[in-house]
Amino acid sequence: MSLAAYATPHPQTRYSAEFFSALTMAQTPQIILPKILQEGGLKGFVFTQIEPTAVDEIIVTAGDAIPCVKDLLDIIQQFEDAYRRGARSVCIGVGSEFKKCHFSKIRLFMNINNNYLPLQWAARMVDRVVSHSLLLPAVIEDFKRCKFSEPLAGFHVTETPLYNLGCLLGEQWAMEDVINARAELIYFRQATKVLMADPSSLFLPTSFINDLRVLYHLPGRPASPDLIQLRARIRSGTVDTIGFVSWAAGHFSGVNLICLPQLEHGDSLHLPIGADIVPLLRWAFLGLPGFELPATARAQSF
Repeated sequence: MSLAAYATPHPQTRYSAEFFSALTMAQTPQIILPKILQEGGLKGFVFTQIEPTAVDEIIVTAGDAIPCVKDLLDIIQQFEDAYRRGARSVCIGVGSEFKKCHFSKIRLFMNINNNYLPLQWAARMVDRVVSHSLLLPAVIEDFKRCKFSEPLAGFHVTETPLYNLGCLLGEQWAMEDVINARAELIYFRQATKVLMADPSSLFLPTSFINDLRVLYHLPGRPASPDLIQLRARIRSGTVDTIGFVSWAAGHFSGVNLICLPQLEHGDSLHLPIGADIVPLLRWAFLGLPGFELPATARAQSF
């Protein structure tokens, strides 16, 4: 038997990958997870050749206290070599006890760690949507039936699990994938205003400026297929505005390039535009009528 097969929990085991993937948004507030110990809670571990058979050596219960993911990585990284040498279990020191665990139980520990915050986000989303009636009743029921880890539907570029929308609660921070989903939604809304034609306003994901930062510093400054396609779209004469989100040092800001050219920049913290933005755009749109930035270009705040 391969290590992958041996260490994979049974699909019907609580906290298995299948267990989490089957959870709906409505179920997330009801799920009780074991306590995750702080880093260093795992006092030590040793591999053994004894294959566990007792139930408590294979499954995890809600009342257990389990190691955090950082402590578990040391075990996971040694799995392959230990299995090849005949190991079939690992004894872990938690508190004052040493407990024998099947390799699959270690995988359950990892699953719990990986889904701990996503479940919290999903549960908070359900509470906010229901308590504030943010959607129509029928739509709320559809929302609650969604799998909490399924990707947002209807997007062409963005792929992010539904639970990631929970990062918007509290308005303290946002994940890049969620920002990109919002950018794509803006583009779709623009597209619906002009039927039977491509929208004149483009809104690009964070990968646009991130890719430019890489390409600009490569020998010869090659253009990526996406950049070549964007340039062709601009040359068609059907583009009036190009907007995008810039991400740098954990901070997002918005940039608009209007066909004149005119450059606008918005930042919730009122920070200036990134020092590399104008040079990057000047290179990317060199020779494109209406979007070629002069050397003296400056961004206006909006």
